[in-house]
Amino acid sequence: MRALNQTQVFGDKSSFAIEFTPSLESPFPKYGYVRLWLGQKPIINEDEVCYLPSFRSSIKYVLDKILLNPTTFHTSRFEGKSAQEIYKMLMQGRSIVNAKWTMGTPNPILGGLDDSVYFKHLLRLDETIDPYYIFLLSDEQSLTVLWKCADKHNCSPQEFGKLFAQTVPILYFSQVLKDFLTFFDS
Repeated sequence: MRALNQTQVFGDKSSFAIEFTPSLESPFPKYGYVRLWLGQKPIINEDEVCYLPSFRSSIKYVLDKILLNPTTFHTSRFEGKSAQEIYKMLMQGRSIVNAKWTMGTPNPILGGLDDSVYFKHLLRLDETIDPYYIFLLSDEQSLTVLWKCADKHNCSPQEFGKLFAQTVPILYFSQVLKDFLTFFDS
C-alpha cells in the first residue's frame, strides 16, 4: 500500500464511497480510519481504528461474490417488499423472540427461509461498523444497501434507529471496491 498521509476517497460520497485516512497515532501502516459513505451519510465508529488487512479481505470477499454472481444478494421472498419490511424480516429472523426456533430450519418470520438469509445479506467488514446493521440486496443491475445505527452512543440522535436505503448501479459499486483494492495493493 502506498504510504500517504492524506485522506483518499474512492467513489462519490453522494451515492457510495470508501474514505481512507491513515492513522497517525499508530506506528504501523496497517491501521487507519475507514468510512463508508452512502447517500452523503457516513458510516463509521469514529473512535475505532481499522486493521486494514482484515478490511481489505472483507472488501475482496464482497467483490468476488458480486463478480461471480451479480444477484448473489438477491432473495426472491423480498421482491415487492419495502425496505422497512425487508429489514424487519431480517432482524426478526435473528431476534431472541425466536429462541424456540432451531437455527438451520425454516423460520416462519422469514417466510420459511432459514437463518442463512440473514447472514447472506449482512455486510460484515470489521469492527468500525459494529454500531450498524448493514444489509446488501441486489439484482442484475443494482445493489441496495439498507442500514440502521443501533448504538445510540455511536451515532447522532437524528440517525439512531432510523432505517436508510441507498441504491447504486452494481457496476459502480464493484468499481469502487476495485479502486480501493488497487490502492491498497499498490
